[in-house]
Amino acid sequence: MSKLGCICGHVIRDQTNNIPYKARFIRDQDYEGFYAYTDDIAAFIAAIEAGQRTEWIRRYFSNSYPTDLPNASIVNDIASSYEVDYEGGLYQCENCGRVKIQVQDKNSFASFTPEDENFPDIFKRFKE
Repeated sequence: MSKLGCICGHVIRDQTNNIPYKARFIRDQDYEGFYAYTDDIAAFIAAIEAGQRTEWIRRYFSNSYPTDLPNASIVNDIASSYEVDYEGGLYQCENCGRVKIQVQDKNSFASFTPEDENFPDIFKRFKE
């Protein structure tokens, strides 16, 4: 997503990283499924230890996936694939404070209005 319109007329932009009005979430019912990526990482480590790294990569990803990447890149790709499958997006309008919540895995968002003005930066990092 690069732009999302709010009913107040403001355009919410998502064109970079580290955005203070953006968050990601995992639905509670998907929590265990999301963390299954650790099983895939453990299987990758076992394949490395067994001398079957290339074969495992080709089975897990595809024959066209590069097998000469560093192990850390492959682990990141494993985890990223689960993020794509399980994470949803949240945005807070900087103008009116409405929270936009991604509906399932669609490029569609439900909008919720805060009951008060006490949380204008609800997704902003609180630990620096």
